[in-house]
Amino acid sequence: MSAIRNRLTLFSGNLPKVVNEENKWIFTDALDDRLLRQFLAQYQSLDLEYRAHCAKLARDLLSGEQEKIKEGLEDALILADLLERIYRDYLNVPREANRFLKDKQFYRQILSAQIKFQDDAPKKKDWGVSSSIRNITSDFNPLRLLSIRIRRVLLLITPLVHETSAYRQWFKEMDRFAGPVLSYFAWMFFVPRLANNLIMTAKHLIPGPWMGREEYDLGLAYRFWLQLQRRWFELGNDTAWLSANMINCFVMVGALAPYALYVSLALQAFDVIFACLRAAVDINRMHKLQKQYEALYNQEHLLENEKKDIRAHQKFLKERMAFEYKRHCLRISNTVIIFLALSLALPFIAVHPVIPLIGAIITVVTALALLAAEQALEQKKPVDSVTHIQVESSLQFGLFRPQPPVNQENEHRADHHSSFENV
Repeated sequence: MSAIRNRLTLFSGNLPKVVNEENKWIFTDALDDRLLRQFLAQYQSLDLEYRAHCAKLARDLLSGEQEKIKEGLEDALILADLLERIYRDYLNVPREANRFLKDKQFYRQILSAQIKFQDDAPKKKDWGVSSSIRNITSDFNPLRLLSIRIRRVLLLITPLVHETSAYRQWFKEMDRFAGPVLSYFAWMFFVPRLANNLIMTAKHLIPGPWMGREEYDLGLAYRFWLQLQRRWFELGNDTAWLSANMINCFVMVGALAPYALYVSLALQAFDVIFACLRAAVDINRMHKLQKQYEALYNQEHLLENEKKDIRAHQKFLKERMAFEYKRHCLRISNTVIIFLALSLALPFIAVHPVIPLIGAIITVVTALALLAAEQALEQKKPVDSVTHIQVESSLQFGLFRPQPPVNQENEHRADHHSSFENV
């Protein structure tokens, strides 16, 4: 038995059969509410496990080792089956459900020469509003940061030049328009994503025609806990930034304007704590998964080839963990540097006008460096999908080369619609 099936069996107590005597795929039909609820609590770990397995499967597909490929495709199909049902029926996230449905169709197309499959449930309608808002927020965040921080640099240059200089006159005229625009933009930027998350959370808490039976039967408390698992970081982050920037925009004006620095500094300290908390949650989840595989490896009844497969799977899990660890370290380092740079503007530190200017310049350089570092890190991201591999290339392996069928009416065809993943 493969490493993935061994772990799922250990967790669930009794994993259903995958293929019956007639060589028909029966795992999907065997997924009842009891079994799915067992895996629901750890769906994020399953997602991580699936991504790591895709990296291993991509290597196996290129290696040409037919037995490994067949077992790897079946394992990927098992995880995709579980995750597709969880996202479709219990979390009601059509975008993710359709992504796993597309992956399943890819695996089935390759395995269809050896295994018989039934048709899948139809795709759920996905309006794409949540993913569009999340993508736009992510794309425009560097622009928000740079525009606000560059204005701060220009503002802090003014005390260093003569009062009658052309620069002061230019900045005064420019800031009459740019100042209010950026002050409003600073808090309005967070409204769409926060509103979307609040609406989506309410949608999963309040019963209605949009809620399926499986999700309703979970109960209000469990549904709320699942939504917090999915949205806690964005809800906390956006609430804090929206509130603080609104205070700076509407309250810390006039005589209170100097105190806006303390609000921004407190917000940045919150950002450091929140980034560390997010890293701790994600890394702890990954370590728990590794510990489960380590405990599985130490079981005496396992065969030598099963232990070898566990070690191979752990290797790809470690690669994924290393990537996530670097990404979290990058984000934490960024928040700490920004906090220290802002601290240079505190009155007891800023004994000369050039000191807060240095801090402001550091924030701009940090924003640019973070953008470049994230792009460089993304280039080293482990493979987390194999659907980009040409099916025709995969079918070259003798095991998967389809024989001329007597009746092709029930042959399953893959759906090649593209999909986009989501922080």
